[in-house]
Amino acid sequence: MTLTHVIRGEERETVEKASKRINPVFNMAKSHLTHSGFKPSRISTKIITGVLSRAGAIVHEAEDGGYCTIVVGRKGVSKASDDFFIGRVSNKVVQMGREKVVWVVS
Repeated sequence: MTLTHVIRGEERETVEKASKRINPVFNMAKSHLTHSGFKPSRISTKIITGVLSRAGAIVHEAEDGGYCTIVVGRKGVSKASDDFFIGRVSNKVVQMGREKVVWVVS
């Protein structure tokens, strides 16, 4: 299992700021997963930077890593996301991940 965070930019300051925010989330997720029975050695994290499409990067990572399932959040963090059932990135992952099982979770 790979917990992945995708950042469109690749500027050092942007990446550092995003990494500081996502690392505690990764740690909390790893803790929940290990408490649920996943072996810690089977959980990795990855931050992908400098891509044009976050959804494309997620699907590409799943294909390159040989993953069969992609799990994404239902909505993003933008203020507009409250107005929609599913966010733009999640929607694109569903559309692009046709050969994968895609779970969209709240």
